[in-house]
Amino acid sequence: MAVQIVMPKLGMAMTEGEVVKWLREDGAKVAKDEPVVQVMSKKITYEVRAPQAGILRHAVRPGQKVP
Repeated sequence: MAVQIVMPKLGMAMTEGEVVKWLREDGAKVAKDEPVVQVMSKKITYEVRAPQAGILRHAVRPGQKVP
C-alpha cells in the first residue's frame, strides 16, 4: 500500500514549498523516521522523514514546488 510523504507546514502563512533534494534514491528501502527528502519554504530548509518503512518512490523532481 502506498503512503504519501506530506509537505510539512513550516509556518502559518505557508502555501507551498520546494523539493530541494532527495536524500535517498528512487526505489531505495527506507526505515520509519529516516530522513528521505529535503524541502524549502521561505528560505527555511527542512528534512522530511519517512512516515513508515517501505520502498521510496519519487513523485516530485528537485526544484518542483508542491502545496
